[in-house]
Formats: sequence, C-alpha cells, structure tokens
Amino acid sequence: MSSLGLVVTDPARFPAADTMLDARPLLRALHARGAEARAVDWADPEVDWADFDLVVLRSPWDYSLRPAEFDAWLDRAGAATKILNEPALVRWNMDKHYLAELEQAGIPGVPTTFHAEEASLIAALSAAHSGPGGGHVVLKPTVGAGAQLAGLLRPGDPAALALGREIFAEQRTVMLQPEVPELSAGHEKALYLVDGHFTHAISKGALLARGGGLRGGATGRPLSRCLRMPPSAPSQSRSSPPSPRSPGSPLPCTRASTSSIRQRTACSSSRRSCSSRCSTCSSSRRLPRCSPTRSWPGSEDARITTVPAADDAAPRVMSFNALF
Repeated sequence: MSSLGLVVTDPARFPAADTMLDARPLLRALHARGAEARAVDWADPEVDWADFDLVVLRSPWDYSLRPAEFDAWLDRAGAATKILNEPALVRWNMDKHYLAELEQAGIPGVPTTFHAEEASLIAALSAAHSGPGGGHVVLKPTVGAGAQLAGLLRPGDPAALALGREIFAEQRTVMLQPEVPELSAGHEKALYLVDGHFTHAISKGALLARGGGLRGGATGRPLSRCLRMPPSAPSQSRSSPPSPRSPGSPLPCTRASTSSIRQRTACSSSRRSCSSRCSTCSSSRRLPRCSPTRSWPGSEDARITTVPAADDAAPRVMSFNALF
C-alpha cells in the first residue's frame, strides 16, 4: 500500500497556531478510505523520507523562520521521495521576488522594490518621503509569513529604517511597497482556485497598524454571501455529497465572522434574497441577491449546493463560495 506523509510543523515548536488543525480531519478522511497516512514534522531528523511514496506540504508554518533549513529539507526529502508541490515551485513561491517576475510578464501588482543592503533602502525611503503623497510604506522580508518583521510606517519615521536593519540582521532582503488604502481599510479579498476552477473567496482583515504593530486581522464585519460551487469543485464535506438543488427549494446562505469562519447559519429564502441573523454579532440584515447568471472563470453553469453546519472539527474554509 502506498504511504502518504502530510508535512507539518510540530505543534510544540509553533505555539502561534495549531499546525494540526486541518491535518486531523484530513487524516481521518484518508484513513476512512483505506489510505496509509500520517502527519510528519518536516524538521524531525529521525524521519526517513524514503518511507513515503508521496509527501504533501500542509502546514510547515515555521519555514519562514528557518528558510535556509527548509530549503535544505526540500533537497533532502526531494531526493528520497516525491513532494507536492514540486520543490522548484515551492522555492519560487517562498520568496516574494516572484512579484518582479510577474510584473515583467505583464501581470500588474503593488509597486515593489527590493533591497539587499542598507544604502539602497535609505535611498528608497528618502525618495518615498520626498515624493508625491508622502504616505505610509510597508516594509517586510521577501521570505516571511504572518506579518513577521512587517511594518506600516511613514518613510521618514526612524522606525522604518530600524525595521529594515532588523531584517538585514537576519540575512534577509527587504521589500518596500506603498500603502494600499483599500487593504488598510480591510477590503482585501482572497480568491481560491483548485485545478483552475474558482472554489471560494474570503474577506481578509487588515493586519498592519499605521505607525507599527498589528491590528489583528479581523475586519469586524460579517462576511455574508450566497453559496455557489462550480460543478467540478470537490466537496469538502465529511458527509455524503448533497443532493442537487431542486427548483424552488431554499437557497443556502451563510453569515460568518472573519474571526471565526466556522460560525455560520442557514436560512430559507427565494432565489432573490434572504434574511438571516449573524451567529457572531446577532445583527439581522438582508443578504444580497444571488444572481443565477453570475459566474467566475471556470465556473460557468455553477450549481447551488448546501454546506453542512460547522462543528468542533476544523473550519472548512474550502467548503463555500463568498461572492462579491
């Protein structure tokens, strides 16, 4: 029987979050289907990666704190077994220098400059300080996650250069970007695709506070949208797939707090709109119209499907669409 390894970080080594949160239900699902699978710490020196036919990256979340070690692990494990995603793609995605490659390919993004030494950063901060607008800038390392060593500061603030020096001290490269007001206002949306098909979207709260520090990432606004899934999108439910929606049957809707995506309710309605009470803030409001003609690339003729209420298991973010 083929053996599958789910690559995680040992929870004892990463107290900031539960690195097994979605590995547990995934392992249960794999075991229920007869698969031989277990979660494995990428940094465990006792693991023989040749024991696995395939290892899949799930939550090795301290990789950004130990990028050189993680890069060496990709070489070591990749020589012994197959890794998904491919190590070359993982390396490319780890370092945000890929933003420059995307720009060169004609894909627009937030203007970004990269600085490997202090003199270059000082010149860029000076130009931003004296340039039009004179707003805030974002400094962060090119390899990073969770807003570690990131700051939203005025370019003339001594704290901006101090943060850059802190990043340099860890042998990292600084990336500098202008503030995007929509992101600071909590209007960022993340779209997720599986095999090229749009599956769902989430609303992301602002993380960085102007002047330094973190805001926490919660928007304070419920995320309320109707649910639509492309026919080819895999069901993330632990129960059997839902029956096709018959004409005139209730339309499932969700109201979920971005700080607790698992808290959701369903309501009965016509296709046009519905009312629901938010399980987080207890407010009642009209949900937007769910247009049967609204579609996303790769999700033409999307069908309405239901989403089971969340329980004490891991939040199944992949199980719904949030249409805007």
